[in-house]
Amino acid sequence: MKKSIIIIGIATLLSSCGVSELEKLQAEKADLESTINSSTARLSEVKEEISKLSEDEETDYPDVTVVKTTQETFEHFIKIQGVVEAGEMVMVTPEVGGVISSLNVKEGQRVTKGTVLATFDSKDISSSKAEINTQLDVAIKLRDKQQKLYDQGLGNILQLDQAKGQVASLEQALKSLSVQGGKFKVEAPFTGVVEKVYVVKGQVAGPASPLVMLVGEGERKVVAKISETYLKNLETGAQVSVEFPILGQVIDSLSVTRLGGFVDPVNRTIDLEVNLLNKFNVDKHVPNLTANIKVRDNVIPNALLVPSKVILKGAEQSSHVFVLTASTENSNDSVTRYEVSKKVIQIGDMYEGKTIVTSGLNAGEIVIDRGRADVNEGNIVEIADF
Repeated sequence: MKKSIIIIGIATLLSSCGVSELEKLQAEKADLESTINSSTARLSEVKEEISKLSEDEETDYPDVTVVKTTQETFEHFIKIQGVVEAGEMVMVTPEVGGVISSLNVKEGQRVTKGTVLATFDSKDISSSKAEINTQLDVAIKLRDKQQKLYDQGLGNILQLDQAKGQVASLEQALKSLSVQGGKFKVEAPFTGVVEKVYVVKGQVAGPASPLVMLVGEGERKVVAKISETYLKNLETGAQVSVEFPILGQVIDSLSVTRLGGFVDPVNRTIDLEVNLLNKFNVDKHVPNLTANIKVRDNVIPNALLVPSKVILKGAEQSSHVFVLTASTENSNDSVTRYEVSKKVIQIGDMYEGKTIVTSGLNAGEIVIDRGRADVNEGNIVEIADF
């Protein structure tokens, strides 16, 4: 037992003599410093991650919706209102006046060209013709007698010429009465439908008084008046579509058939006509039916377009939009965020919510739509679907 205690004491003495207490403390210090440095580095990383996550949670990035600029064909149309007219539609009037002795048509009746619509009392003409016919018979007999006497050498040329002149004069008078008598019959100038009858049998009607309205069965056209301001871009042949709201009908692929050559000094308009080419429900295209006309006055292929609503106005009525570019600095794995930039643009024509951009933008750029009034250049935003 004493021997074991002596051996342990010697070992302890030898150990304490080999490593001093100072060296042990210095070693322990080095271990602690290494641990501290490692922990400090990790602490910095943790703090940075916490800060970033905290910022994401605390920052309220504005939500916006966007559209992309596109290149496509731009068409501009003028919308005007017109009415249907028949190619042939007249108020039929007589050349002479008098008592209407017969009225041969009624409203809605179809008549052909040359049909007698009405006649006037022509008793005076008939009496005059009978009297002249009697005189002509006597004159012819006298002429023939003078001719025989002249042939026999018993007459003279002067008497024969007088007799011939008398016959010719009476024949001419008879022809004139026949022509005048024809004016007592009123005929249809073309084939059509009697739309209105304005007189009755026995009524006295004067020259140029309307007897009936006759509407032809031929072509129909839509006529309208258009402002002179559109004249620059309009021409005969321009594409047209015509809508008849009452009929629930739209006819496309029509064209301008006539542009007036005169500007009305009162309202500064010119006439425009579109031939309907007797397409669809021609029986329903009655005169004075209201029609809405869409005339294409401008077409631009490959135009750069944006919705008109995304364009904002600045100083001196300059135009600008807000566009987005991805911001990697402000994005993370789950969310892509964008930086707002302001771009001043030049614009051209606009139609039905779309505007041509002539400069300042490129195709495919992302433009802010909803939320455009709540952002400024340099803001960071997120794209949302509302």
